Amino acid sequence: MWKKNLAQCNAISAGSLLAGLLLAVLLPLAATANPDLSEARRAVRMQDFTLAAAYYEAAAAQGNAEARHELANLYLRGQGVPRDAARARDLLTQAADQGYAAAQFGLALQLEETDRSGAMALLQLAAGQNYAPAQSYLERMEENSPGQEMDSRSRQQRWHALARNDDVAGLQQLVTEIGDIDLVDTDNRTALHVAVQTGSTAAVEWLLHQHAAPDTRDRFQVSPIADAIRQGNAQLVTRLLTAGVNHEQLAPNGDNLIHLATRQGNPGLLSVLIDAGVPINKQNKDGLSPLDLADTGNKPDLVTLLSAHGAVHSEKWTRARSVDAQSRQIARLENSANLERSDIGQAAQLVISGNSRLLIPLLDARPELLNESLEDGSSLLALAVKHSRNEVARYLLDAGARPDQAIFGNLTPLHLAVRDGNLELVRLLLTHGADPLLRDRDDWDAMEWALTENQPAAATLLAGWLIGQRDGSDLPLPFDHYLLLASQFDNAGVARVLLPYSTGSEMDDAGRNSLWFAASNGNEKLLELLLRAGLNSRADRQGRTPLHVAVQSGCQLCVQQLLQVGNDLNSQTSAGFTPLMIAVSTHNLQMLDLLLQNQANVETRNQQGNTALILAIEQDQVEIVRRLLAADANVTRKNNVGISALDIARTRNSPLYDELREHTVLGLF
Repeated sequence: MWKKNLAQCNAISAGSLLAGLLLAVLLPLAATANPDLSEARRAVRMQDFTLAAAYYEAAAAQGNAEARHELANLYLRGQGVPRDAARARDLLTQAADQGYAAAQFGLALQLEETDRSGAMALLQLAAGQNYAPAQSYLERMEENSPGQEMDSRSRQQRWHALARNDDVAGLQQLVTEIGDIDLVDTDNRTALHVAVQTGSTAAVEWLLHQHAAPDTRDRFQVSPIADAIRQGNAQLVTRLLTAGVNHEQLAPNGDNLIHLATRQGNPGLLSVLIDAGVPINKQNKDGLSPLDLADTGNKPDLVTLLSAHGAVHSEKWTRARSVDAQSRQIARLENSANLERSDIGQAAQLVISGNSRLLIPLLDARPELLNESLEDGSSLLALAVKHSRNEVARYLLDAGARPDQAIFGNLTPLHLAVRDGNLELVRLLLTHGADPLLRDRDDWDAMEWALTENQPAAATLLAGWLIGQRDGSDLPLPFDHYLLLASQFDNAGVARVLLPYSTGSEMDDAGRNSLWFAASNGNEKLLELLLRAGLNSRADRQGRTPLHVAVQSGCQLCVQQLLQVGNDLNSQTSAGFTPLMIAVSTHNLQMLDLLLQNQANVETRNQQGNTALILAIEQDQVEIVRRLLAADANVTRKNNVGISALDIARTRNSPLYDELREHTVLGLF
């Protein structure tokens, strides 16, 4: 995860070389055997989730349970890392197995709908360690009727799932039962948070119409509008502004909404916020204004936009980055005698400013500087790439700069060009001999950077280059691995290029192959492509087949494709769940109908002995229960503890009780 941190130091200049050096020194500390997580916690408080994820990732790799737990939370929310529920579950499981109480509690909340006995066991383990949330949770369960606490949690999960799926009809049906429109989960997220994060526009509109609180903060102190800004969703930002959000709200690091949009580099969002009257010259806790951030981040379009609306630099920025001081220093280099006495720092300033007029004679006078390292481990070529000085980079390469000279984190200029999606520089570096297979400190090569950083054009360019070079390579090219990554990160275009050169046989550590990820992402086009190529519909290490995760994703076209090629409609996960049970658990009526039309077995039981009908009645899913009854589901079939769907309905005084009773033998018992 070193590469994630470098997004925070794109604008390295002569005045910030020391900051880069400090970063290079600090980050390895996260990977020590007994890591100090204070910097990670500070990064969370400052809303720098990318940096926090880097620290936690390094510590988690060393087996630190707290780091695994916190990293799981970031993966669940997609903060600083791509959202990945499966990865989050794996990390929580690892931390829980290490006896970390918070992870045991978090995993219990995830399992309570699918594995109640397992959830109870984890709650008791956490409570046994005096973990207060688990103790209070168990106390409330004892005070209430059996299952009532789980039912409350189930309602919250259903409420948020409806918001996530943009299911306004479902929200309307459940709102009376929920009672609290701002019901929160364990991360203090409301349904409005969830709907904004998933871009569920209709759900956001309905929730705001129902007077959902627009300024609620989650446990990371992130508001719905901050989430919308991070998602780059101008439509939702506009709607939330009209709903009366606090225009002057601040993040823990002192950033206001204009700061956030500037960090995202989105001029459209910035215009919306400026027009709404959000303060444009607010300084954060580092004393930086939005204009400072735009200028430091080398975002000229944002600098122009902010300046046109009256934005000014802070006094701190003006002192640190005085244009006059830099101009005087460069002016001194006009003297040829000074050129011969120039050092690498002065050459770096010329590269950053794109001043080829002085850089060329300087390097003619001091050619040894061409491949010299700066004090932070960087190089002139790396600086040219970081600051998108394409013509300077071309000159440096033509003059003999080494294209693969690594900087801190073992990053090469090609890694940096790919990360930024600078196709001109990618081509330039490749044609000058850059090796796309070189790996950084995280063992990632250029293609892995392109795929994980969502740079499909760069990934396609690299794929074409590697394909063209395959006959002359002494090493086997990892096309199988690249196809797996392209599928995982939902990039059908790159997968299409790679597929003719891949067997599609590679799996990740969790046993997931390319077909599995295509189904999990609900990408029917990629799934069709992989099925035509004959990829295997194998299960992962938890027994989840592509059909299971396609149902989970809600992609009916994916499910139909998988059924057409013979995927087992009644296959079970390690926990005994069938695709039908997953459709029940996700409250997806259309998916349920599709599976029933294809003759899904309604009597299969999971490891707890629960049938789909028992799961549905436990969750009070009226329409799902009726569809299962229409499919002749057995209402008296008992689970491992001797309870049937009919028993549950009777115990809860369910309005469905009479309907279930009619499906017993002669309606009698």
